[in-house]
Amino acid sequence: MLEARNNVASVVNVELLKAYWQIGKIIVEHEQDSQERAAYGSGLLNELSKELTTEFGRGFSVSNLQFMR
Repeated sequence: MLEARNNVASVVNVELLKAYWQIGKIIVEHEQDSQERAAYGSGLLNELSKELTTEFGRGFSVSNLQFMR
């Protein structure tokens, strides 16, 4: 039972990592036009944080989005 629980946790962690990597990629490629920073400042991450939190719940704070990016 403990092994099954550990396997599930491992799979969930891998999938979260993939999702967060994709979110970061989208931020850089699409929202920032592949530039290091968005041209219109940090307001981008604030707005994305609000939208993602509303749609998907916790885990999309500005600091988390910065780490994802």
